[in-house]
Amino acid sequence: MKTIKKIQYYMVPILLLIVSFATVFSQTIWVDEAYSLELAKHSYMNLIKIDALDVHPPLYYIILRTGFLIFGVSENFIWIGRFVSLVPYVILMIIGFTVIKKRYSKTIAYLFNVFIMGMPQMLRYSTEIRMYSWGMLFVTCAFLQMKPIVEKNKFKSYVMLTLFSALASYTHYFACVSAIVIYAEIILMFFRKKENKKIIRVLLSGMGVAVLYFPWLLIFVKQLLIVKEDYWIGPVSIHSIIQNFLFLFSTNIRIIEIVSVTIVGIGMFGAIRALRKRKNYEAVCGITIWLGTIILGICLSLLIRPIFVSRYVMSAAACMWLGISIGISEIDNKRINRALVYTITIIGIILATDYIKNELNEKSATNYTLSELEKNIDSETVILSNYNHVQRVISYFYPQNNNIVIEDELSELTKKVYEECKLEKIENIDEIKKYQYKNRILVLDSNGLLIEELNKINCQLNYLGSYKLDRYSFETYIIEQ
Repeated sequence: MKTIKKIQYYMVPILLLIVSFATVFSQTIWVDEAYSLELAKHSYMNLIKIDALDVHPPLYYIILRTGFLIFGVSENFIWIGRFVSLVPYVILMIIGFTVIKKRYSKTIAYLFNVFIMGMPQMLRYSTEIRMYSWGMLFVTCAFLQMKPIVEKNKFKSYVMLTLFSALASYTHYFACVSAIVIYAEIILMFFRKKENKKIIRVLLSGMGVAVLYFPWLLIFVKQLLIVKEDYWIGPVSIHSIIQNFLFLFSTNIRIIEIVSVTIVGIGMFGAIRALRKRKNYEAVCGITIWLGTIILGICLSLLIRPIFVSRYVMSAAACMWLGISIGISEIDNKRINRALVYTITIIGIILATDYIKNELNEKSATNYTLSELEKNIDSETVILSNYNHVQRVISYFYPQNNNIVIEDELSELTKKVYEECKLEKIENIDEIKKYQYKNRILVLDSNGLLIEELNKINCQLNYLGSYKLDRYSFETYIIEQ
């Protein structure tokens, strides 16, 4: 299917990558990203100890910490964090240009690269300072071992499967779930081929993952017990289940969502058709990794307590898009194929344009907010908020100031992570009086209730304006000395 010209084959994916790279240089972060940045400031030993008290494995934070050390001490940890998250996308694109092109075709490689760089959510998570891009890389590399294992029983591929599955498991627990689905698929393949002896090698590989994971196993059990007692994710509902399946295609452009789902439907049709022909079974397997991760996430949420949110499926996203790419290539009609390739290219360009526009708007809003706050903050200013997410983001930018939370929770874990920041919690509004007569107090009110409490103790409030940091909006006031 020679529908891809050489210049298009390289230029479109690289342009989409450049769009993501352009968003590296933004100060906009949300609370989970601030958490990542603060935790990675700790030494390797300390961050592992602190992370053991949380609900995630430690590898991503170790990678992020390494990024900080490689690029040196910098005030722009955000830029480093974003770049570290983009690295797996660069590696996946290189894999597309090389391994996938050689194994399948130029068209499949092109579609894969456009999908991973230009589809809804893929752009967004390319520079988010979290573990999802690294989990996706490791799961995809594990999945790519399936074909040489099933068809050639290569020992090297078993070793790589073991290694990448262990890395995925140390990156995110639902990346581990995706790896489990891959193992189940390989076992099923050998079972269908009646090559039961080869299943032993797969099981040995799985045991190898368990051995590599053993140092973290007790901590995982402790984290599981913590989650079982209490966790922030809401209950499973019909709406949340639908959202889980549609997450990778969701965008603010409705027609793009519809077209994306349609393309996925066509790709699934082609994948099933290929399987029936006993050809390119990896298409169905790639899609099944995505479906299996969601289904297992929902089942575990029902059995234990809600532990799965839509973004956790990002670990399986590249596998799914590879499956769809292969499925589309199995559509025999050349006109339909050509139309699909160009439609996917256009969607990628439209989404990239929309994404960079939104990111520039967010960057502008963040820069404006920080510049306005800067006018009213000196080294002695106390910053008071009634929403810990706002305060944790603000404390990243102003670690030298007393950052006080009221009317919201502030866990001991958060205090450990934000050790470099003067982050604390007060129980009663009267406690603010100890600062009132010697410090200027900057008030960030997220819901109007904080101002009501301050008025009760007769604080003289000067209104500054309404500001926004990423997804957080707040009204801002000054209490003068």
